[in-house]
Amino acid sequence: MSESNQLTTSRRFKRKRSLSVPFFSILHRTPLYVKILSAQEDRPAPGFAKSADGTIPVCSAVDLETGEEGMLIVPAVVQRAFERCPDSYVGKCFELVAGEERMSGSGHTYRDVAVYEIVEGSDGS
Repeated sequence: MSESNQLTTSRRFKRKRSLSVPFFSILHRTPLYVKILSAQEDRPAPGFAKSADGTIPVCSAVDLETGEEGMLIVPAVVQRAFERCPDSYVGKCFELVAGEERMSGSGHTYRDVAVYEIVEGSDGS
């Protein structure tokens, strides 16, 4: 589609809502600021998941920077951090930061991940 056709189309139509569910991953964007909306669950992801049962751990979340609602892919280190919350992590906001990729002594790659509970809102209230 030409640039002029794209501009015409974008002016003629307005998106009502998204029917697809985006996935958020700290491996693709860091830091990631999210509000957790649901408890973690394992969802089928054939061909994508590295787990033996073909699932990935996810939870519903809102990207606080864009306001977009989607599914947060929950790495094991983030899951352990969530489990250490004194109260439920559901309904709370977090900053998730992935470090540089490293090589372990056994040849596997990994990243250090930092999880911070944050206060929603620019003024910290």
